[in-house]
Amino acid sequence: MLKEESDYHDLESVVQQAEQNLELMTKRAVKAENHVMKLKQEMSLLQAQVSTFKRENEALRCGQGASLMVVKQNTEVALQNLRVVMNSAHTSINWCLERKR
Repeated sequence: MLKEESDYHDLESVVQQAEQNLELMTKRAVKAENHVMKLKQEMSLLQAQVSTFKRENEALRCGQGASLMVVKQNTEVALQNLRVVMNSAHTSINWCLERKR
């Protein structure tokens, strides 16, 4: 009888320990699932940011090309204006030199 009672208490203790372990593992699993969900959300957010950055990068590249074209055109106009000024200055210098003679 005492042996049976002792066995019963041992068995009850093992069952309680198993229940505690199961509860602990369930809590860990729930925590891990929540963490995975948060990581998936973060990954989705980061993928959206990467996509946005790629579009912005492409737009900047296109804009940079357009800016270079504008700079080139402005440089050509400036060179033309400089040629006009140089020719005008050259003519004025020649006129002044001829007057002094």
